[in-house]
Amino acid sequence: MICSRCVPNETGHVTAIEWTDATWNPVTGCTKISSGCDNCYAERFSERFRGVPGHPFERGFELQLRPERLEQPMRWRDPKMIFANSMSDLFHKEVPFHFVDRVFDTMEKANWHKFQILTKRSSRLRNYVNARYGERFAPSHIWLGTSIEDGSKKSRVDHIQATNASVRFLSIEPLLGPLGQLDLNGIHWVIVGGESGPHARPMLVEWAREVRDQCKAANVPFFFKQWGGLTPKSGGRLLDGREWSQWPMTHTTCRAAKGGHAMAAPTQTTWPLEPHTRAKHEILKRYLQAWMVILSQGRFPEILYIDGFAGPGQYKGGEAGSPIIALDTALGFKPPLTATVHFLFVEERKDRADYLRQQVASRTLPTNFRVVVEGDVTFESAFNCRYSSYVRHGSLIPTFAFIDPFGWTGAPFSVVKRILSQRNCEVFVNFMYEEINRFIGHPDQVDNFNSFFGADEWEQCARESEPRVRNRCLHDLYMRQLRTGAAYVRSFEMSNARDVTDYYLFYATNSLLGLKKMKEAMWKADESGEFRFSDATNPNQLILFGKAPHLPALRQQILTAFSSKDAPVREVETFVLKETAFRETHYKGVLKTLEAEGKLTVINAAPGRRAGTFGNGAMMLRFT
Repeated sequence: MICSRCVPNETGHVTAIEWTDATWNPVTGCTKISSGCDNCYAERFSERFRGVPGHPFERGFELQLRPERLEQPMRWRDPKMIFANSMSDLFHKEVPFHFVDRVFDTMEKANWHKFQILTKRSSRLRNYVNARYGERFAPSHIWLGTSIEDGSKKSRVDHIQATNASVRFLSIEPLLGPLGQLDLNGIHWVIVGGESGPHARPMLVEWAREVRDQCKAANVPFFFKQWGGLTPKSGGRLLDGREWSQWPMTHTTCRAAKGGHAMAAPTQTTWPLEPHTRAKHEILKRYLQAWMVILSQGRFPEILYIDGFAGPGQYKGGEAGSPIIALDTALGFKPPLTATVHFLFVEERKDRADYLRQQVASRTLPTNFRVVVEGDVTFESAFNCRYSSYVRHGSLIPTFAFIDPFGWTGAPFSVVKRILSQRNCEVFVNFMYEEINRFIGHPDQVDNFNSFFGADEWEQCARESEPRVRNRCLHDLYMRQLRTGAAYVRSFEMSNARDVTDYYLFYATNSLLGLKKMKEAMWKADESGEFRFSDATNPNQLILFGKAPHLPALRQQILTAFSSKDAPVREVETFVLKETAFRETHYKGVLKTLEAEGKLTVINAAPGRRAGTFGNGAMMLRFT
């Protein structure tokens, strides 16, 4: 096992291990299980203090349960990446599962941290985790990994792949021999390192390259920890002239999370575009293509697009960010938009705001475009400051606000509600569920969550121990809040390949036409297979967006609503649009089938009407 550099303490020891922040040891001591254990640093360290009265390692490296340490992470208020049991193996056969339960109980409660569990007893980990969580996955803030040292121990990879973990990782350290072909299916992170200490065995460069190249081919993040030697730092960290410090996609910079920016908020000016963001931007673009032209070519002389967390406008690979997507969408209309189009881009980071200004300046804008980039200021402050400049005759001009924070601070519900209180205004909010769920019980976040939800009922949700119940509770609270200002609210869930909710997109509007166009954008969202979108508005009607609608589900909803009733076609269409996840174009196929089956009769059909056609909205239908 990889071990800490000193004895853990009540504040959480800031370790020298490159891939973690702190260590936590509710169990200490271990026994050797394979050649990777031969020169165990933890054993060498612990045995130095054997027999020293009162020392934590008075009994050396004998396995000991430390129940007095179980609650330590609950007392660490600042979020950390925590390597659990760096001085032991939690899944040693002499650690009873009832004690492992208590360790996992703490990790689940202290969900503002991220925990890394690493074991060589991988089959015992698999059995325990799968029994604890059943068909569910372990929470995403608990990372589960196994350690292997050469090709003879690859069966441990099979065990971790069969574990119901949200994040699975391999610690290939000390790397003592070639691994050969490595199956990385379902693996989210790989660490490689050489051995350190007075009897360190060398690691050949070919072995490390072999693992790195397989990670690159499989698109698995690769972290090269050290070459090793007499000390961990002896050989440095460069592999082929560079450091490799990649992290799983769910990794967050924990130290930055105290203020509420818990998502992997990048520290650089620009950063790589992630697949889930690309999908979100595709939906945004499709909707704006409809929204802008409808309002601009209608009766509105001015419209406003707000991007409350705009970023630099461009990703590291040159892809457009959300503010530039909006601007380029507006520029791309033929014929051009005739209304005055206002853009308010807000970016709190000054360097990113400056970069965004450069992106805007590189475009030739028509005279009816008004772009304001507010930098070095929060979304709330910028909106309140600029609000009056977008008011005409006492009302805010038609507005679409895209609110896409990295976490949950800076997006107070008071601003959302103020926008929705105005006619012809709507919001599209990215609700970062995975990150909100991790920090929902953190004592430092009470005021931030009260502000974000506009209420304190979230505390009831935080007390729910069942993850799916807590998920729905938080979702439904935010939806209820939006419905206080909007007639129509839909939520769209993005889940990854492990069926874990990454985020919800909430759309709120008072326009039935706007709802129609947003549904159209969602149903046309491209599916890469890595992420899935579904309508999550009604927990009893979860509909997965795909290339073809699941018409049996729509059929059941129509029959439930209209059975033994008479209704015009337009009433059925409005019902489908307002009350279901389906588009207004989907219901006609259902009606055609029902008519063919004799379960629907047309009462006032026009002469010459063909069976199975429902183009006349006034045509009356009788459902049996």
